Amino acid sequence: MKTYCFIICSIFISNVVAFAQTHKAATASAYKKIPDSLRYKEKLIKYVKPDKNYTYWEFDEGEMDTTKSGHVIFSSGTKPEGIVIKDPQGSLFAGCLPAFCYKYIAYVYNGKVGYITSNIDFISFMGSIDNLQEAILLAQILDDVYPDTDKRGAGYLITPAGYRLVLTKYNLCPESKQAIKITIDTKGIIKKEPGVVFYKTTGCAVI
Repeated sequence: MKTYCFIICSIFISNVVAFAQTHKAATASAYKKIPDSLRYKEKLIKYVKPDKNYTYWEFDEGEMDTTKSGHVIFSSGTKPEGIVIKDPQGSLFAGCLPAFCYKYIAYVYNGKVGYITSNIDFISFMGSIDNLQEAILLAQILDDVYPDTDKRGAGYLITPAGYRLVLTKYNLCPESKQAIKITIDTKGIIKKEPGVVFYKTTGCAVI
């Protein structure tokens, strides 16, 4: 009798393990590759749906002469006549040495000009997460991750509740890339899990 029970239990456990492995493989294969066109934050701005009905807003790159407005990378809406936008400086999407390059958003709301100069303010400006591009942006801003060219670090899955992303965490020393699994709903990030290290060297990257 004990032998019979042991055999039945062994078969049951084997079936459970096999199902789990099959389910895991099926889930992994369900992820789609994030297009290379969505790798960079600056390319995702045009997909943002702000939290308010702004009359006009623009995404700018700052210049050394802050008495002038920056270079407009993207704009949405119609800029009212007589509205003057100046360069407020800032640290939005900081990615290079301060004073050499920086980004900001200028907007017009209820006839007044306002500015978004930090990542935290930008998250508030974005409001609810309405699309895949906003989900990727949010993860990049909060967790310093990005979509790699390798699908192992650049996957997405659209769910009834939101999005599941696989993005890349890059480390300089030793140089490596690790997949990070991030679950996002309309309100923000609700879960993060470390994934596989899919690239690693024994040396350190030189900047």
